[in-house]
Amino acid sequence: LVIKAVQATGFSEPSEVTREVYKSSFIAAPLLAVIYIFIAKIGAESVSAIGIQDTGAPILAESAKIFFGQAGAMLLSAMVLLACLTTSIGLISCCAYYIKDLTGKFHYITWVVIFTIVSYLIGLFGLKTIIVSTIPVLMFIYPICVALVFLIFIDKFIGRRRCVYAWTIGLTFIMALYNGLQTAKIALGGLDEIINNWVPLQSYGLGWIPFAIVGFVLGLINKWIKPVRI
Repeated sequence: LVIKAVQATGFSEPSEVTREVYKSSFIAAPLLAVIYIFIAKIGAESVSAIGIQDTGAPILAESAKIFFGQAGAMLLSAMVLLACLTTSIGLISCCAYYIKDLTGKFHYITWVVIFTIVSYLIGLFGLKTIIVSTIPVLMFIYPICVALVFLIFIDKFIGRRRCVYAWTIGLTFIMALYNGLQTAKIALGGLDEIINNWVPLQSYGLGWIPFAIVGFVLGLINKWIKPVRI
């Protein structure tokens, strides 16, 4: 969505688009960091006043009431409405635009309606249920996404070789799958003990990093052994 917005302002060259996106990120990232740091601070310091809550929503709501009374609750409602509205519109627009281009089927508006209805139905299950059910999926996806973004940044350095991507993502996939299954509370027998004892950084939830590094090195070796583009 950001890239499309940049292109709509007249920037067409990849270098120009990249520069403008970097500019926006240098503004947005620090501001978002400040917001989430203080949200985390509120969550950490509110336990004595409102106790342990299942999700962040009641923490923010009760904290707003403590600080500003009923007016704080109304202010928070308006803030959440505006924040979630812009996010939902952005996500639905991006998904609809992408799927339309990917499949070539149906009109953009049709995909917008589909994603809106599906999102609404999922939202009916409640925030706690959504968080609990999506955490295993996120734990599976995020290592692969991080590894892929890293490879994209050094794409020219590795000669855009598919073998490097395949080895890196392939080995990252192993630990990503394990993280997802572990988070879903699926018993894996003796595998848990082996991984916890022998995989570096696993105690920090970063056991996928050694796998990604090994895969990256194997990909570079494959690239060196087979100079043809594979």
